[in-house]
Amino acid sequence: WDMEGNSTVEVDTTYSLIGGLGDNTAALEEMQAATQEEMQAAAMEEVGLAGNTPISLGETIYANNYEFTLKNVELCYEVFPPNTSSVYSSYVTESGKVFVHVEADIKNIMPRDIRIDDLYTASALYNGAYPYSGFTVVNDDNRFDWVGSYVAATPLETVGTHSIIECPVEVDESGNSVIVTIYIDDVAYDYVLR
Repeated sequence: WDMEGNSTVEVDTTYSLIGGLGDNTAALEEMQAATQEEMQAAAMEEVGLAGNTPISLGETIYANNYEFTLKNVELCYEVFPPNTSSVYSSYVTESGKVFVHVEADIKNIMPRDIRIDDLYTASALYNGAYPYSGFTVVNDDNRFDWVGSYVAATPLETVGTHSIIECPVEVDESGNSVIVTIYIDDVAYDYVLR
């Protein structure tokens, strides 16, 4: 409040009010979509990721040696193989931890086998300041193969892959931002998880 009784409010968000006669549903939906894109761009710029390429679920990236299709990105406490109908192995977090789990399909487009260590890598940035690295494994029916020199896919074969990034449980419980960066052929692709 100033001496004349006027109040001053500091804001960090801009709001828009749509009004008028008639049905404004389409205009409101368009504005909400644009606002969401602006917020994601602002969040990425705030944490220094504005130069990275955004990626969406279902999108395919054509790398030099393989095709990468992003299937899912989630926070979870256990990562399962595709077949859990009998004996299987999984990755389970330790107490006080959570996984950022990146699931993708990889199609080997080379005329030779591709190894796990030839594939993409993933990391997560929590709350714009806390980076976490992960590792990538390949589905093998009821278990995962993880040794870097192991053949991930033969020529023209498509396999399921999982990047597993272990973080403190606060990442799941806080509601703060989580941006996942996937590195394919030295290009960084960002997925805004939250």
